[in-house]
Amino acid sequence: MPFPVDECTYDFRPISLVKSGTRRLYNISLMAATRRLISDKLEPFGELKKHVEHIYHATDVVGRLLPYIEGFDDLGGYTTLNIGQSQSEIAFYRGSSLEFYDVFNIGASILGKNPGLVSYSYLAESLASEIQTAIDFYTGRFNRAVSNRIFVYGDLVYTNEVIESLRTNSGYFFERFPIHKLGFIAKGNLSAFEDDIPVCLPTFAASLCPAGMADVLPKEAKQFHRSYRISNYAKAALITLFIVLMGSWGLLNKAVTIKKGELESLNSQVNDFVNSEAYVSYNQLKRQIAIDKTYLESAADSPTFLSLNLKELSLRTPKEVRLVNMQFRPNDLESNLVIEGNVYSK
Repeated sequence: MPFPVDECTYDFRPISLVKSGTRRLYNISLMAATRRLISDKLEPFGELKKHVEHIYHATDVVGRLLPYIEGFDDLGGYTTLNIGQSQSEIAFYRGSSLEFYDVFNIGASILGKNPGLVSYSYLAESLASEIQTAIDFYTGRFNRAVSNRIFVYGDLVYTNEVIESLRTNSGYFFERFPIHKLGFIAKGNLSAFEDDIPVCLPTFAASLCPAGMADVLPKEAKQFHRSYRISNYAKAALITLFIVLMGSWGLLNKAVTIKKGELESLNSQVNDFVNSEAYVSYNQLKRQIAIDKTYLESAADSPTFLSLNLKELSLRTPKEVRLVNMQFRPNDLESNLVIEGNVYSK
């Protein structure tokens, strides 16, 4: 890098995987900018109390749109030209990966307030010279041929005069960036913004293709936004939890109220039953049943030791003899124990 590492902020993104035996290596695209430059770019947003969450390289992010163009080739060469207000920029891509770009101080400002064909022609001649110099440098350094087709975007892309003048003053075919060939845009919705997107193409690309882009926002700013997002997620989670708990409490409170009402209704029914004639009759009947049960239990014959003895004797007598009765006669002194039974003969 052309400046000390500790004075810049940088990030990278993988471009391709290279396998060497058991090793897996990646070709990466490294993006870096000085902290002073980033600070100067962020200052206007700070004055407006706005927080910038990402900083992408505009030229690099435009390349992420190229794969969506019909007929895209991963190994093909693509060239873009951004005509700005005070400077212009030409970029060379290998597939969707930015390989080289050059900036020259020629822009729409040289046209003046009332541009005419002469002004457009002068702008095109000046751009053509710088473009050819950049192409010669790129082809010499990277030893690759440049596509004959160059996509144009930026401040003057909505006018056909500049594009026609560029075609006339160079041997390349210039055309507006083919928004109509992007596969993810519905053809029916294209007419509403077909002329506007090429003017702000980097913003359009950054909003659609942020995944995996090299973000040169300083680490402390990234940490701030990360903490801010976590804080917002935590707040949202707490609010959601509070709403769920309040809803649950409301449902439980409603259920308790319903159960209290049912209990009060049951108590009222019990009180009505206790004070009714049926309950009085029930209690009287219950007491009478208890008295009768007590009387029956007291009047029931309880087994005596004589019956138990008769049972023991029956076990000891032959099976032909069946004892049926055993009486004790205390008044008969001579024969006070009488045993009766039946004897069966074969």
